Amino acid sequence: MPEFYETSCPCCGGAAKRETDTMDTFMESSWYFFRYMSPKFSDGMVSAESAKYWGAVDQYIGGIEHAILHLLYARFFTKLMRDEGLVNVDEPFERLLTQGMVVCETYYRENDKGGKDWINPADVELTFDDKGRPVSAVLKADGLPVVISGTEKCPNPKTTASIRKN
Repeated sequence: MPEFYETSCPCCGGAAKRETDTMDTFMESSWYFFRYMSPKFSDGMVSAESAKYWGAVDQYIGGIEHAILHLLYARFFTKLMRDEGLVNVDEPFERLLTQGMVVCETYYRENDKGGKDWINPADVELTFDDKGRPVSAVLKADGLPVVISGTEKCPNPKTTASIRKN
């Protein structure tokens, strides 16, 4: 839209161009499903015919981490597009299936800098009490104690990846 981005400088009056790449990536990814309805449509965001035919997404499957920003932005964008007459639905998704969050038993050792070095659960040997609860843990490689941190969201991608392998 040259009528928007081609402008004049407010200081010197010379030719200027407005910045057009200012949207956060969450915003940009919040209406892609409408674009998929008419990927070759070049006269706007989505063709009215395609939007009317396809409507809202039947089933959205995603992790709980999507619920905080992505789905909120998707709802906002859908309502904005509805208000602008681009789509004819009130909600972007008919049904939502949340898969949950990747959790794991976590173990660590404190390092010299006061941080935590996370340890793959497969590398830990546990001792249990008479009720089956873990009471101590040691690293198999050296037999030295590690901290039992409990069940929590996997602390980092490396731990998550190693746990998924096991």
